[in-house]
Amino acid sequence: MKGSIVRIASAVWTVGFLATACFSLSVPPGDLGLFVGLFCIALVPCFLGARRYRIFGLVAMALSLLCVGLEVYSGKQIRLQRADAVRASTNAPAADRKNE
Repeated sequence: MKGSIVRIASAVWTVGFLATACFSLSVPPGDLGLFVGLFCIALVPCFLGARRYRIFGLVAMALSLLCVGLEVYSGKQIRLQRADAVRASTNAPAADRKNE
């Protein structure tokens, strides 16, 4: 029973990670919750599985944490770019705003 739970959790993590990483169209940090959820799913094979599933779980946890970090970093960068764009559009001379 424990082995089947580990296999199911591994399959769910793999499908979820590939779907989120490859097919997601959201702007960072939109997928932050999904990657945190995938990290939680990766805990199952890490603690309950046999040796190869534990290794898979550790790699899955590392990849999930890496993606969480990238989402946070990218989200901050996008927020700064948007703030710069708003600041640039409000500080534009009146002659430039008439042409827009």
